Amino acid sequence: MKKRGIFMAGMLAVLLTFGGVFAQEADASKPKNWISGQIGLINGGVGYERTLMPILSVGGEAYYTSFFFVFTTVAAQGFAKWYPFQGNFYVKLGLGVGSTPSTKGDGENIGFVVDPAIGWKIDVGRSGGFFIEPKLGLPIVIGKETIGNPLVGFGMGYCF
Repeated sequence: MKKRGIFMAGMLAVLLTFGGVFAQEADASKPKNWISGQIGLINGGVGYERTLMPILSVGGEAYYTSFFFVFTTVAAQGFAKWYPFQGNFYVKLGLGVGSTPSTKGDGENIGFVVDPAIGWKIDVGRSGGFFIEPKLGLPIVIGKETIGNPLVGFGMGYCF
């Protein structure tokens, strides 16, 4: 009985906190689709993102990143991005599969990827069209070992 009460209180807190979020209507004049590429000295990738509402989007990406040839991650994942200020800054959580070299030197560590990140989507010129996207993240591969590697990325792309 006590567990059910705690569960119901938790559900009520979620509804009160996020209920207004889902009642918002998306602005039809804002871009909905974002196609991007990640480039850098030692990284690259491609991605797609679909805006569901002004503060929430979902998408997928595949990337290779290496931090000074020491920390390397290859991943394919789905993600959700939350734009807390309905602007350019976002917080991302990606989930997927990936690999990173084992710290024990016995091959690749392949497994489930949890990828928290923050970033900024900056329009170049008018809203929509070309954008740039600096970001910081920490993809964590959970396989035979749990290894987190820093991600410093710079993306660019086109939205429509």
